[in-house]
Amino acid sequence: MTIEDIQTSVQLAESIASTENKLLTMKVNGAPQNLVLERRTQLGALYESMLTDAIAEKLLPQARNMIHVNEARLTGFRNAFLGKMIEAVANEEQDVGRWTDSRDLFSDSLQQHYWDEFIIAIETGDKNQILAAVAELLSGIQWDLMELNIPPPPPYYRLT
Repeated sequence: MTIEDIQTSVQLAESIASTENKLLTMKVNGAPQNLVLERRTQLGALYESMLTDAIAEKLLPQARNMIHVNEARLTGFRNAFLGKMIEAVANEEQDVGRWTDSRDLFSDSLQQHYWDEFIIAIETGDKNQILAAVAELLSGIQWDLMELNIPPPPPYYRLT
């Protein structure tokens, strides 16, 4: 058994766990049957691959756990200032140059201030003002992440 074999087994176990999770989400959200069927077919092919991979089969329960832990962590990050910034930028990108009101996105007045200063800097087009606003945003994100209370990363895989 080589490192590459183990990596391949980990990837297979993670693919199965991820696909199972996506399939469950699709069912809960009432996705169209053709998409659910397509995901089931994909999952079946992955299960078939696992028939010849005893390591992947052994790692699958751990991979399933990691999926849930990582989703909880991702939810924490989405609720942090960083996640709100990503959402605000994505919203602005979709509006193609028309800045929308993001007041409902930022519950913290300081975070809203950082965002407002960033928008003003972009509208002025002044490179130095934009860089200063980005620096303020990143500083705010850094402080917010230091206070963020999210679950710890999942444990490493155990082969024993």
